[in-house]
Amino acid sequence: MQIYSDKKFENPIEIIDVSGELKEGFDRLERLRKKYYLLGYITYDFKYMYFEAFDRSEKYIPNPPKQLEFSKIILSPGWGNPDNSGVTMNVIDYYKICVKGKGGLGNS
Repeated sequence: MQIYSDKKFENPIEIIDVSGELKEGFDRLERLRKKYYLLGYITYDFKYMYFEAFDRSEKYIPNPPKQLEFSKIILSPGWGNPDNSGVTMNVIDYYKICVKGKGGLGNS
């Protein structure tokens, strides 16, 4: 499956996978571009080409992101703790400490 912009492409009808002399690949691209969607790349040094040809696309709608629940956070050693040990702290409490300038990120 390939996703480009708001389109999803599945099951390529043809794959162009060429290294070295790319003339054959360019000839195939020229033939296929008139009828199909082409997704792929050519390396910057023109030594390798890979493209997939698709006869149709579907609308791509990503799944909504999952809500992450950070009720606790493990802080790395040295983050505002005098003995440099890790500490478990409620994220909201940690944020309040940082905002009030009592330690935490950027406040030593």
